[in-house]
Amino acid sequence: NEGSMEERMKRYEEKSNPLEKFWKENVVEDYNHFIFKHDFRDYVKDWCREHRFREMSDYTIAKFMKEKGIESQRKQADFFTKEGVKPIWRAWVGIRFKENNKKKEQAKVSTGNEGGSQNN
Repeated sequence: NEGSMEERMKRYEEKSNPLEKFWKENVVEDYNHFIFKHDFRDYVKDWCREHRFREMSDYTIAKFMKEKGIESQRKQADFFTKEGVKPIWRAWVGIRFKENNKKKEQAKVSTGNEGGSQNN
């Protein structure tokens, strides 16, 4: 139990609500962007592992997003598969990853407005 009461409260809050910590560190609300659900989930999963938090289920993430007022829609990627099709996936709309997000270089989907995953 080291640190001031304020520091201990902050550590407790971070441990009890890791998705909120993830949100503050990595996400910006931006009406013109979206993040595919699978990209968001994978990043949360990696982040939780890296920060030694329990892994979040899809249900837990969906509940958190609902509490934040973030909606889900089907969005089309801005690239073609080898079959010549632009895939359509579920996405969280109105958010993007922060610019300093290290995952943006690792994104599986190229970026663009309303036409692809916003991993930047």
